Amino acid sequence: MPLVRRDDDSSDVDMDNEIEEIEHQQHDVARVGSSIHESEDQVDDEPDADADADGESDDDEPTPPSRASESASASASASASASASASASASASASASASASASAPVGRQHPVPPRAQAQYPRPPRASQRLASSVAKPAKTTASTTRKSKSKSLNSRYEKLTPILSGDSVDVDMEPAPAVPTNISGGDVPHCMYCTDVGSHIWTCTGLQSPCEITLCVATTDTEHGCVDATRHPIMGSALVTKDTFVCPQCYRENNAIIPYMVRGYAIRSKFLKRNPNPLLGVFLTWNGFGRQYAGDIITRTLKEQFHTEQHKLRIASRTIRHGNNRPDAVANDFKWVADMNYQSNLLVFIDTHADTSTGNLIASGGVNNSVSITPWEMIENYLGDHFRNASLCIRKANETRADRPFIRGFVLCTCGPTGRVTNSIQWLEKMVNYDIFDFVLAFSGASTIDAIVVPALSRFIENVFVYGLKPWDALEHSFGEDRHALEASPVVLCFADVTSTGSSHERVVESRMLAYSSFADSRPWGLDMYSCHKCGGPSQNIKFNACGKKCYGNKWLQTKMKYICRQCTHSKTDIEAPGWVHSCRADNMYRVWYNWPLTHQQLADIGVKH
Repeated sequence: MPLVRRDDDSSDVDMDNEIEEIEHQQHDVARVGSSIHESEDQVDDEPDADADADGESDDDEPTPPSRASESASASASASASASASASASASASASASASASASAPVGRQHPVPPRAQAQYPRPPRASQRLASSVAKPAKTTASTTRKSKSKSLNSRYEKLTPILSGDSVDVDMEPAPAVPTNISGGDVPHCMYCTDVGSHIWTCTGLQSPCEITLCVATTDTEHGCVDATRHPIMGSALVTKDTFVCPQCYRENNAIIPYMVRGYAIRSKFLKRNPNPLLGVFLTWNGFGRQYAGDIITRTLKEQFHTEQHKLRIASRTIRHGNNRPDAVANDFKWVADMNYQSNLLVFIDTHADTSTGNLIASGGVNNSVSITPWEMIENYLGDHFRNASLCIRKANETRADRPFIRGFVLCTCGPTGRVTNSIQWLEKMVNYDIFDFVLAFSGASTIDAIVVPALSRFIENVFVYGLKPWDALEHSFGEDRHALEASPVVLCFADVTSTGSSHERVVESRMLAYSSFADSRPWGLDMYSCHKCGGPSQNIKFNACGKKCYGNKWLQTKMKYICRQCTHSKTDIEAPGWVHSCRADNMYRVWYNWPLTHQQLADIGVKH
């Protein structure tokens, strides 16, 4: 029977509210009932825990009631009581609305349009929430594990949620498991490009001669590798095999087509081949610093680079202080070099202060009572005959090889006087001339700030002893590419290079300074000692600017200069760069080098008066 709408607005509103209440109650009862059915279905679908080994269960034996069935029964009882109360409320509401319609005056009658479900349903009552929580089945492990949505071939995707309870102490990093190897000496086959130890490491057989570069290769779609050697998708044949593998570098050098796909990014550019020789690094640090920042950064870098060839690296650290100059403390370290038949690289690294007038190295004492000695005396006191004998034997090993592959390096991380005072530079150059070292590096600024120069210094050592670059090339690829470090201090490098003429080889020694040219900072062509040609005033009182046409690229050094002296107001224009000033690589603009120390004539060219 259709409901009758009265003209009284207030009665009409009450009736509408009652109808809406009935609809909500019916909806809640239906939801509780459906949850009970789902719970019962899940209990019926659970496999019997006492199933036989062959997968068949004993259906004839009665099974005891489970917790899920008990919870379903409780849910059914709670929902039944909720349904009864809802029915009683619905009956009372219907009686009230019927009496209200009987006493109302008769008017035009029409059916009430059906109401849509409310957009925001009312929250369930306490009894209904209890029934719903009881009827809700417990989550199993299978239901909580997310399926992988990742398209990666190596690792699946799994959503993580932050842990908001428990201890907030960080968990220590677990040590990486040792990589198993059957190679004698501890070598771990690894990719020369990405240092990975993937499932397939192939060695280049070369087009003309083997180059012995090793790369990680993927032979299936599920494997990782810098080189994709999977089979042809149509023919099914292998594009390359382990016995016929040739690296991309050999293909490029012979202008040949690479038959496989290259995945690695670094392979597409010029490759810096690794130095295959072992390395002994001896680090001496002055006790007055109270820390070992420079040595720590460089040793960490070397250990990371040699992590797949740990047997090829040995580090020895000593503290420079009074009473600690005991050469026998490093005897076992140099014995390690002897066990390598002296076919090894050698690095001596000294981190200390320097005397401002002589450039000698601080060996003991504090700020007010320090004692300094020459760099060679420092080596004799802390390394002694062990170093002298190792350096001599490495030199003999180099004489049997035309390429002189074994490098002996001396790096001084000290203040500028060591690389600026003429007598100090001459002593450093003698160490290379006498074939004690193959290169010596020192700084020549007023002061050396470790936090600025050590990152570039670490890269220089890495370029020489890891990537096998020649010392000067290694300097251009480190300090030459780090303007921040080069502006803090110029660098002096004494190094030996071998020139070949037919079958004869000559060892040539040269000392160069690498500097950054800046007119704005009063360092024209990196020469902070530039002076006024009239009064001899220092560069700090001279204003420098470019003059005429400005040149860029590999011709930037052709830009002329003008200056005005603030002391004597003398000015000069159209000043060309001296002929003994050379520019570095074209991609390193404003980097210059010249032989160091400067001669008297060269000093006169830049206005320095004696």
